[in-house]
Amino acid sequence: MGLVSLTVALAAVTVALPAPRADLWLPRGIATGNTTVTVQIKHSDAVLDALHQTFVAVSTPGTPSYGEHLSFDELNELVRVPENVAAAATAWCDVHGFACAFVGTGDILRVTGSAVEIGSVLNVELESFEHPTSGARIVRTRGVVYPSAEMSEWADCLMGLNTFPTLTRAANPTTNAAPAITPALLKGETLYNITDVASADSKSSMAVAEFQGQGFLPADLAQFESKFGLPSQPVRKVAGDPSGDKSAGTEAELDIQYIIATGTGVPADFYLQPGQAFDLPGWAAAVLADPASALVWSVSYGEGINGGVGGVIQPAYAKALNIQFEKFGTRGMSVLIASGDSGVYNREPFQLEHFHPSFPACCPAATAVGSTQLTAEGVEDSAVSFSGGGFTPTEYFTRAANASWQSAAVAAYLASTVEFPPQKLWDRDGRGIPDVSTVGVDFTIIASGQAQGVSGTSASTPTFAGIIALVNDKLMAAGKKPLGFLNPFLYGNPGMFRDITKGYNNGGGGLFKKGFYATRGWDPLTGLGTPNYPAMKAAALAAAGL
Repeated sequence: MGLVSLTVALAAVTVALPAPRADLWLPRGIATGNTTVTVQIKHSDAVLDALHQTFVAVSTPGTPSYGEHLSFDELNELVRVPENVAAAATAWCDVHGFACAFVGTGDILRVTGSAVEIGSVLNVELESFEHPTSGARIVRTRGVVYPSAEMSEWADCLMGLNTFPTLTRAANPTTNAAPAITPALLKGETLYNITDVASADSKSSMAVAEFQGQGFLPADLAQFESKFGLPSQPVRKVAGDPSGDKSAGTEAELDIQYIIATGTGVPADFYLQPGQAFDLPGWAAAVLADPASALVWSVSYGEGINGGVGGVIQPAYAKALNIQFEKFGTRGMSVLIASGDSGVYNREPFQLEHFHPSFPACCPAATAVGSTQLTAEGVEDSAVSFSGGGFTPTEYFTRAANASWQSAAVAAYLASTVEFPPQKLWDRDGRGIPDVSTVGVDFTIIASGQAQGVSGTSASTPTFAGIIALVNDKLMAAGKKPLGFLNPFLYGNPGMFRDITKGYNNGGGGLFKKGFYATRGWDPLTGLGTPNYPAMKAAALAAAGL
């Protein structure tokens, strides 16, 4: 009998939303015994006040606890599931004959059973879907999924069964006459002035997270390093799918090559999630289960939080994932996520009745990265129109309650004289994205032995992540702690960024051809701007008391 895997996060809330769309995924019949796929039911642990307070305290420069991150064991103890709750979850599995495993910090439960049996217990019809171009198969329902009444004692919500992942596509090549991006150009004075490499015995570390079969070839990385005069630096560890270093995926090649290009010398890991699922809690659980996880994570994947390709993300799931990211920060880890490549929307087809910012970039406990572009003369002064940005709808997160560190910067933008899109399309009280940006157009990579150019916020994200990993190297070499969750530090030091004041992000056609415009200070195209490495290093050392 075919098996289906599902993820449940422990706690307690039920949310009803309209049934999602299955754009681009083709139905292939009811998921039966001869269909073996993976289903994730992603759910949240209770919003623990102690976790959030610790997360904010250790992440905010100037507080007595800044940098005092919890250890692996301390975090696990803080979020430990009560024995009676764990027993109730285990008993539910036993009653239905499902296999169970607690993962991550122990507050996510993975359940294995047949698709037919799981559908029956949850009162939904599970179908097999196939992607028309990749051939990937997943199991989903077209309805909204709730915890059953017998799960209400221990389950908050179940997710992953009714969203349709957006499979990675090659980023658009450049269409202007600007110089191609190379490691030397990124490191140079005209861009980010990256004057350092990591210490020989660096205590810092960084990683890229890949999904949907995106692997890399070590030979391509070696060729890239040789071509651009970088020191030879193999990947330290391949985790997740053991075949992660056996095939060339454009996204993965881009990510690993450019996180090493800017974070040169910092040990770099590569994680590929097995299968075709875009299982963010599964990835987060794998990271949090590792006492020696990399300190900086770059993620170049996403889907629209409130519409577009992929359906609608339930608020309970979005909040659950944000809690996982708070755990990252509480342990001293940074997570940087691409803000999306369709402006104020998230991939095609568009839903023009409202903007839908990219998830999980819009989680407040992550750092969202947008994109800029160069002029033909190589000057970085403008946003690029595909740079994802906007405001998270307030049913998910509000700026006041969830991202207070950006309140002053965003308030200044909202009080400016810049032209805004029609108010009915966006929520001015939501968490604003992106937080930062780097250039994102025409990066030269090596894939399957051939040079090619790619563009996107997926290029900007590993670029910025490598810079953060290098700053961590300097902090840790001086006996200090890594930066951890970045945003309070970033918003507290706007002077370490080049302000980008030109450009707009695409409104997706139709009546609204332009989304948001760049202006002085923070804006929902480029965030605070692009980094000046020496200034960022100096600010980090100062925040650490050096």
